[in-house]
Amino acid sequence: MDIWTSPPLELLLEVFRRLDVTGVVRCAGTCKPWRHAIISNGISCLRPRPDRFLPNLLLGFFFDKKLHGEAGVSLHHKTGPFNPAFAMPTARIDLALYDEPLSSRDGLLLLKGREVQDLCLYNTMTGDHTFISSAAFKADTYVIVTGYDLSPSDDLGVRVLAMKVEVADNRTFTLRHQQFFCSKSSASTWGPVKRSPEFMKNLYTSISRSNEVVCGGAVHWLGVWALDWFSWFDDDDLTADEIQAYTLAVDVRTERTWTTKLPDQCRHAYASCSLVLATSGDGRLSVVMDGRFHGDHGSCIQVWVLVGEDQWSLERTVAVPAVSMHTQLWMNKIVFCPRSGCVLFEVEGGDLVIEVETGSSRQIGHFIPNVPCGRSHSYSYIGHRYPYEMDWSTYLSSMKNF
Repeated sequence: MDIWTSPPLELLLEVFRRLDVTGVVRCAGTCKPWRHAIISNGISCLRPRPDRFLPNLLLGFFFDKKLHGEAGVSLHHKTGPFNPAFAMPTARIDLALYDEPLSSRDGLLLLKGREVQDLCLYNTMTGDHTFISSAAFKADTYVIVTGYDLSPSDDLGVRVLAMKVEVADNRTFTLRHQQFFCSKSSASTWGPVKRSPEFMKNLYTSISRSNEVVCGGAVHWLGVWALDWFSWFDDDDLTADEIQAYTLAVDVRTERTWTTKLPDQCRHAYASCSLVLATSGDGRLSVVMDGRFHGDHGSCIQVWVLVGEDQWSLERTVAVPAVSMHTQLWMNKIVFCPRSGCVLFEVEGGDLVIEVETGSSRQIGHFIPNVPCGRSHSYSYIGHRYPYEMDWSTYLSSMKNF
């Protein structure tokens, strides 16, 4: 009688690294040796690779309910087109006074409240939470950076980056920033407050919530430079010598700051909020532009990938439904989901989820929150939406080893 023998651990892990989320979970249920290998190595060896998108990781979007006269933070679950590996119904997250989302990444949600001074870092999958003090200054935004964003040689603990723009009288600005280190190997604490060198004159940025992307261990935001500081926001006839879109970056490890010029085709998109920073399937910095708000680009989105210093390549063009002129005033918020590699667009009659790697898309039901009396559903403001993407190594490590 033949006795089935499990392959060596090293070979198993190499196979598991190449599987998608659903495949790994199915392997965990196959036999005890495989399940033990997955549970024991889920965090250290089976982390989602930063250069690989897993669409099934997207579970939904958090939004702030107080914009609509209600308390708390809600998760709206988008049922498809990508079926999550673990079913999760529409849920409500209520942490008493902590009712305002600041950042969301890898299953972690950073919350604050109007009546409290500190912040709450909440693991929406396990229910674990950590209260941390606010930064030493009033931050414009907070960004969660996890071990998935860094190299294996870095401390794989969670970091929270606080950022503030400080504008000088000569039309330049600096970035004030501070990092909170939440590590299992050392005490959790805020680091020192740092200031960047001044950026170029007439460069403008609005560092706000959920408009950043983490790429290569650095946090990137959008910015715009204009020859005439006061004309960039209302003149579509400016040439490339008069206006340019940029990214501004802060490396969370070295704290180095720099700028990268975006494609000339994106120079007018900053003012209309029809740009979003993203990453490519192989981990490079990317930018997605909604061409519906620019007459010469048609009803499509463009995906550009950084190929060199200030050099971009048009990776893909995806047709999207056109919108009427009056809806352009409010339907222009793009959300990038870094682990699943998807972007969320608002279209008339629903939302559109597009995979930036393949260009495949599907329209899904549009979320309409409860609207206070006297306001129209058509023009209700949803506000920032924060992608909720599953940190599947947490699930793997939480499996029972029976």
